[in-house]
Amino acid sequence: MGLTFRAATVADCPAMLRIRLDSCVTDQVDPHSIVLAESVPTLTEIENSVRHKDARDTIMIMWDGQTILGYAQIAWWYEVDGTTVYLHRDWVHPDHRDPSTMRWMLARVHRRITTLASLHRAEVTAVIATNVSESEHERKTLIEAYGYRAEWTQIEMEFTDFDRLMPYPVPEGITIRPVRAEDYRTVWQLNSAVYAGTWGATPPDFDDFLEVFDHPHLCDAAWEGGQIVGFVIGRTRRGVGFIDEMTVATPHQRRGIAAALLSRNLARYPTLGLPSVRLQTDAANLAGARALYEMLGFKPLKLHLKYRRPTPYL
Repeated sequence: MGLTFRAATVADCPAMLRIRLDSCVTDQVDPHSIVLAESVPTLTEIENSVRHKDARDTIMIMWDGQTILGYAQIAWWYEVDGTTVYLHRDWVHPDHRDPSTMRWMLARVHRRITTLASLHRAEVTAVIATNVSESEHERKTLIEAYGYRAEWTQIEMEFTDFDRLMPYPVPEGITIRPVRAEDYRTVWQLNSAVYAGTWGATPPDFDDFLEVFDHPHLCDAAWEGGQIVGFVIGRTRRGVGFIDEMTVATPHQRRGIAAALLSRNLARYPTLGLPSVRLQTDAANLAGARALYEMLGFKPLKLHLKYRRPTPYL
């Protein structure tokens, strides 16, 4: 029997989980990675996604009538410049990753996205996106052959050398203290202003941003003259600490504020029993944030590439 593409059901979830777990071995997925695209879901998480009201349009199973060979998942959003982004992730079990099967999967994903773009009346603004780590060799080769271009490369970095951690001096006129609940909106506004106009920027949402404050004891702000000019937001995930946001207002950059904030923030993680702290940054920004993190002692772990291409058939 030939391959078919169908909506996922709850009964498919154990097989979907097995595809992900076995793919982790082949694709060298880091179980402690803080990169969402590299995360390994639980069976409950997969079941919840399949039960979602949009699952029929967004989660598709590839099977041969007897065995589930892989599956794909699609999400979409609207960026500030009006672009409609259709992000897909697709996983083919390592035992079935012959080129023809992987091409078949990608072609069916493209057709589904084209249908969604038409329903959303987004044909003019639509682009297809996907994320690939540098260790996903087969998938990287495939999507590049189909015209995807790497628009942005992130690098995941890790800090472990707490014994040598020294606090950097606080610049004159700057005070560092914990972020309070009444500061959340100001922090959100500063973060939105700094990232406005950058690649992939999406409309800011305060309610969504509040989720980053689930570990308030790991959040600090730099103040000058009664105004927040920078902040660091830390969290924990999968047994490690991670820096979710590290922002300094543009007029106050290159004054040493970021180094002072981050070096003090890092000192808290060993007290929580966490062996390391991770973050993500622009891999190409060698003279900016990445240089700061390397100066503080962060080491590079892995590259994660964000690809885009125009929607086909439109």
